[in-house]
Amino acid sequence: TDPTTIQFAAFEQGFRNLANTIPVSAKELANMGAMAGQLGIHNESLLTFVETMAKLQTATNIVGEEGAAELAKFMNIMGTSQDKVSNLGSSLVDLGNNFATTEKNILDMALNLAGAGKQIGLSEGSVFGLATALSSVGIEAEKGGSAFSKIMIQMATAVDEMDTSVGSKLSEFAKISGMAAEEFANLFKTNPAEALAAFVEGLGTANERGTTAISVLEEMGIKEVRLRDTLLRAGGAHKLFNDAVKRGNQAFKENTALQREFQTFSETTASKLALAKNRLTDVAIEAGNKLLPVLADALKHSDGWINGIKGMVEWFSKLSPSIQAVAGALTAVAVAGGPVMSIFGYIRLGWGLG
Repeated sequence: TDPTTIQFAAFEQGFRNLANTIPVSAKELANMGAMAGQLGIHNESLLTFVETMAKLQTATNIVGEEGAAELAKFMNIMGTSQDKVSNLGSSLVDLGNNFATTEKNILDMALNLAGAGKQIGLSEGSVFGLATALSSVGIEAEKGGSAFSKIMIQMATAVDEMDTSVGSKLSEFAKISGMAAEEFANLFKTNPAEALAAFVEGLGTANERGTTAISVLEEMGIKEVRLRDTLLRAGGAHKLFNDAVKRGNQAFKENTALQREFQTFSETTASKLALAKNRLTDVAIEAGNKLLPVLADALKHSDGWINGIKGMVEWFSKLSPSIQAVAGALTAVAVAGGPVMSIFGYIRLGWGLG
């Protein structure tokens, strides 16, 4: 992060302060901060980013440096303002709580959708919503995310070309969505998430129109197995899309879900024990900071006795193994017998006084 001395001290104190209120160690927090800094999180936003990641680690299955890296990459791709990181956390938590998926699965999928999502004008909450719907039906993040991104790009290209003739890509997307070509194009330009949801719903309700989703995709020339499987699963989950997108955007705007979830998990016994350990560690850090200058000063004047000890060790190492063994045994007796010899000393003293 290339901080100034003052910033570095602020980071240290900031991580220690967080560790006293969040059940994540100061070392883990510092590692998250290092990862975030490497991925472009600015110094002035670093502690806020780490605090959000620590709360996510406490309340969800998004963990440590890996989670920090994924969230930072998502922000970079989407161009998210760095003061909105807690909004992202709230969106993830709310979606994870209300759909059949986890926060990590949502983030993994969203990272694969982010590039295409940004290109067609989706908001962060909308990308999380789409990722939620797709991961809820068991679509894998890497393969399914890439496949769905492909259909988003095809849709955007068709809208840009504005070929409204019968049989054009735009007309096919519009027909499946139950709209005229121009109507679909205008919707895509103003609300791409809703246009995507309409297309997916069209696939999901193809049977009601006397056809099948497979036939519809065949007519569009979509024969790639992975892409077709992703769209068929998405069509089966079409009712989820609008709900997930709306929840993702609403939770992002409200920015309360993460804090509520964190407070709930903070009351667990495991969290309380972790906090107690963190506070003891902080006391040790404080003590170490006080003792280090004293120890450093002592070491400046330690050459004489350190060299003496070193000489004794070298002399002992040159003795024969049998003599070393006897010396070791005598030392053990002396250590173990210290208290015993003290007792004999007290007995003799008693006799003498008698």
